[in-house]
Amino acid sequence: MDRTYGTSGYHPSHHFSQRHPEPKQRKPSKAKSFLIRLAKWAVALLTVIFIITWLFFGQFRFLVTRFPSLTGFPFGSRTYLVLIQNNGELRPTGGAITAYGELKFSHGLYRGVEWFDANGEITNHKQIDPPLVISALNDNQSYTFQDANFDPDFNLAKEKLTEFYQLTHPEARIDGIIALDQTFMEALLGAQDYTGESLSKIISKSTYLPWAAHRTLSRAATAFEEKHLLASFNRAHLQKQFIKRNWTGALPESSAGDFLAINDAIYSGENQSRYIIRDITYELNVSSRSDVLGNPTINAKTTITYQNENVDTYQSYLRLLVPLGSDLSSTGSISEQRSDIFVIGELTEVQPDETHLYTYEYELPEYVWSNGTYYLHLHKQPGTLADHYRVIVRLAPGLTLQSDQFSSRENFAIFETNLEKDLNLSFQIVEDLSPVIAPTREITEPEASTGTVEEPLTEEPTDEPTQ
Repeated sequence: MDRTYGTSGYHPSHHFSQRHPEPKQRKPSKAKSFLIRLAKWAVALLTVIFIITWLFFGQFRFLVTRFPSLTGFPFGSRTYLVLIQNNGELRPTGGAITAYGELKFSHGLYRGVEWFDANGEITNHKQIDPPLVISALNDNQSYTFQDANFDPDFNLAKEKLTEFYQLTHPEARIDGIIALDQTFMEALLGAQDYTGESLSKIISKSTYLPWAAHRTLSRAATAFEEKHLLASFNRAHLQKQFIKRNWTGALPESSAGDFLAINDAIYSGENQSRYIIRDITYELNVSSRSDVLGNPTINAKTTITYQNENVDTYQSYLRLLVPLGSDLSSTGSISEQRSDIFVIGELTEVQPDETHLYTYEYELPEYVWSNGTYYLHLHKQPGTLADHYRVIVRLAPGLTLQSDQFSSRENFAIFETNLEKDLNLSFQIVEDLSPVIAPTREITEPEASTGTVEEPLTEEPTDEPTQ
């Protein structure tokens, strides 16, 4: 059938669609595509470099983000004093200063280290009276840069060292002081003699190759932990990071709980400290959960073995540092006034092959307890070589000690270690729910007796046959 609608010739359509042409996208130019790819590769490369650097620096990775502050990048400069301390002649911050270097950075670039003798030009200043202790131990009445590390807190000693340095370098600006001792030098360089020039070459060699630099950084981190390497800086945000890691040689704070800090210093000019054995025992007699009596015994089991003809009587300035608020029942022969800590001082004198004990007693302040837990910080003196420490706790009957660090039995506990780095101990005191009760004996006849045991006994197995 022919369906038409009039004469128009119009035929209806059941499928109608109208398409709009899509606009043509302009392809980026070859140059722009190259730049985009280059940017992506650069981001990927920087990410890889950052990860490698982060892993490479190990415990020093926090310095990556503080590189400008450390080196003066981009428009500044930095100067640090580097001290070499001989811990064979032990001093409050690690050892007698034998040499020092000026470590310099300019615009973020390392400019090298220049080394000097601590007995050289830096001693050319007017005479300064030394502390009385140094006068008593040293016939030489001069007080110079070499002996200026007298304060056991390295951050305070830094101020005195800077003051002495500026006597002969009045225009110098010091941004911090780094101190390393012979133990670290031997770990880094081996047992070899060195001069200032050869030392710079050896250090450069140990940090030039990536694997050598990584090994050096690992040894430096260990030396910081064991206090054979110290650093103190003037810039607060950089100093804060080193304080956080306990790398600045700071003394413990009295408000943080109990602590035991022994500091020894000799001024004989001989390497006697290597032949001294120190054994420290710290006894705590706890009468109740809130009353602690501290009886620290400093056992200067100081046996000097003659290893050369120069070693004679050992004389030193011994300091026991205790928390503020301690009630001292015995004191030393020397007292120091400090606002942050109590100091008990003593001039020691130990003959060859002799053992001498120095004992001090005091009652600890109540704040050594925190929420029922006692905290003790064993503070290692910089430069020392793993002195033996023993902590003994005696409790009242019916009490026992809870701690993963102490070996305890009934109301007695002990902890022992060769102290290679600072150590924190803690314990709680609780009621002993299973005390050992001694058997009682009841006399019934002159020649016979019966025993009454008030708790069951476990019979030990035997291999012998029963009769």
